Amino acid sequence: TDHRINLTIYNLQAVLDGDLDLIIPKLMQYDIEEQLKELGILTEVEG
Repeated sequence: TDHRINLTIYNLQAVLDGDLDLIIPKLMQYDIEEQLKELGILTEVEG
């Protein structure tokens, strides 16, 4: 579970085997949102 990106994956073995298709897009979105917040462009994110 990663509470920053609101994602829980129950198949840990798949992640350890390199199946990151669910994780990478959410982490990229989180990173972009954090950068926009730092720049003052984004103040709140819904959903």
